[in-house]
Amino acid sequence: VAHSIFGRWRPLFRSDELYTEVNHVLAKFTQPFLSSWQSLDAYIESHSNDKEALSKAFAELDLIILLFYDLSCQDLPPVFEDNLQGISGLLLKYLTYTSALLQTDDETEAGPLENTKANIFEALTLYVGKYYDDFGKHVQSFVESSWSLLTTVGPEPKNDILISKALLFLTSICRIPEQAQAFNNEEIQRQVIEKVVLPNIALRDSDVEMFEDEPIEFIRRDLEGSDSETRRRAASDFLREL
Repeated sequence: VAHSIFGRWRPLFRSDELYTEVNHVLAKFTQPFLSSWQSLDAYIESHSNDKEALSKAFAELDLIILLFYDLSCQDLPPVFEDNLQGISGLLLKYLTYTSALLQTDDETEAGPLENTKANIFEALTLYVGKYYDDFGKHVQSFVESSWSLLTTVGPEPKNDILISKALLFLTSICRIPEQAQAFNNEEIQRQVIEKVVLPNIALRDSDVEMFEDEPIEFIRRDLEGSDSETRRRAASDFLREL
């Protein structure tokens, strides 16, 4: 319910009426929200061997991350600013979280882990773009984690949104001169091309099937300006920004 209310702020332009509503919600909601997030983290820790409990907890965590984005999309909430180190620690923890109990056999449908990590990358991209002055000191560990994820996650379609969100995050990092310098190294550039760009623009069996079954949709997804989030689009944008 909260996400359905706050999520509508995302595309809105700043206005007095909007900020009156946002500030009212932030004053009442952010501290209990952070407490719920911390309680959920403790619950996940204590139920790490219970598949059913873990699945339900990650469905809730996914909503927590969506709400975190909603509450941050217009301005940096003061409570979040004061607790940015702890929040960054939680985001990093679940960006690198692994559990065999949350792995799915379905190669096409994203599972709870993939969805949560994709939403974390979306929130990180927002913070890098809008609140870098406050968030910048926490960025390096996320860059390293995203690099590790991009070079280890498989080519299955269920990982497509996660990979594209991770690449969008790195693309936003490249727009910051001081961060972009990390890529100004021939060896790193070679690794970027070989381990990230080429694997994500290569055609997979699922791509060939889509081209044969729905050629117009296949082309539309990769067109500049399309709303679709594909590996190829994200890899191309990342390479262009580099």
